[in-house]
Amino acid sequence: MSTELNWKLHVEFKEQMGSIKLYFLVFLKATLGLVVLLMVSVSTFSQDYISNDNYEGNWNELTTWEPYDIPSTFISGDQIDIYGKITQIGGLDISFGSSLTIHDTLIVEGDFSVSTSSDLYFEPGGVLIVIRKYDSIGLNIF
Repeated sequence: MSTELNWKLHVEFKEQMGSIKLYFLVFLKATLGLVVLLMVSVSTFSQDYISNDNYEGNWNELTTWEPYDIPSTFISGDQIDIYGKITQIGGLDISFGSSLTIHDTLIVEGDFSVSTSSDLYFEPGGVLIVIRKYDSIGLNIF
């Protein structure tokens, strides 16, 4: 092989490697941007729900919650604090990193399911009553 041919191959190889590095950097930047976007969107959609203290009412009543926003009965990634005597007529499913803290009394007149790395906290005096079926998978109880 001549020196000129070796030089051309060397230059072509360096150009190709430069293109591969550039594509890799663009891919890395796009992936990092997507990860940051997902982290922001997950934290944006989680919400805190607090029931009114010294209050007796149903889960699905607007006046039960502060601020006046009713949490879904399928809770995913949210924090819920029960301060009054709250009754859920029907099932309640706590999952996907949610946290339920019972300071007073929660009555579930249906199936109650807690799963997928969710936390269930009982403060002193906290009571959970489940009328039908209780199911937990991957639950942390404190």
